[in-house]
Amino acid sequence: MDASERLAGAREHQRVLELKANGIGVAFLHARWKLSETTIREIPRAHLQYMEFGKGRKNKRRRYRLEDVETYEAWLLAGKPGDPPFAQVA
Repeated sequence: MDASERLAGAREHQRVLELKANGIGVAFLHARWKLSETTIREIPRAHLQYMEFGKGRKNKRRRYRLEDVETYEAWLLAGKPGDPPFAQVA
């Protein structure tokens, strides 16, 4: 493994740690949008990016970045023009 691969791995690891510590959970979006947690979980990843943490069916937790949530909200307010905000990423 060369230095650039190690640096890329370190950056990804740091991103994951920051998302675990500062990410937004489903309960926060439930309170913000007044939607059920089930409805929020049904939003496709192509529309709203998230990262899952934990193992098994009951332990999985989704974390969202505030920037991604705001991008999704702007897309909804604009009347969903064009492709979903994260379609090219999914």
